[in-house]
Amino acid sequence: MATTVLRLPEPEAVLRTAPHNIEAEQALLGAILVNNEAYDRVSDFLTPDHFSEELHRRVYDVMMQLIKAGKIATPVTLKTFLGDHDLGGITLPQYLARLAAEATTVINAHDYGRTIYDLAVRRHLINIGEDIVNTAYDAPVDAAPRTQIEEAERRLYEIAEQGKYDGG
Repeated sequence: MATTVLRLPEPEAVLRTAPHNIEAEQALLGAILVNNEAYDRVSDFLTPDHFSEELHRRVYDVMMQLIKAGKIATPVTLKTFLGDHDLGGITLPQYLARLAAEATTVINAHDYGRTIYDLAVRRHLINIGEDIVNTAYDAPVDAAPRTQIEEAERRLYEIAEQGKYDGG
């Protein structure tokens, strides 16, 4: 007698977007463009890699270099180093000017920086989790699970030690 296997329908794949907050990135960049002292509120923990948007990474990196060199970072000075790209109907200088014009207060810069940082950490955790799952599924015969655990621990420790904004 044949056994019938009851199969439940597979759940539909849900595509999720990695956590990010473009508005927080824009607000922070705008605040720095308006008042370069806003950079001092985030410079000890925030790096360009924490931004989810490639353009924002580049803008923050150039601002960081200018400010560290004792120069002013404004839409005008940034244009020199970023070029003039079309961003879907708006030029890069226009985008930078809009960021500066729509900037909120410098007082919120630290909070925006923390938000950007926290979301970057979450994206890193997602990447580590995905790597753990993928490696566990397709591990070579000679790969010990302990090695994978140690690698995951090492990567988690690196995240925990980078850019601490709370002083702990």
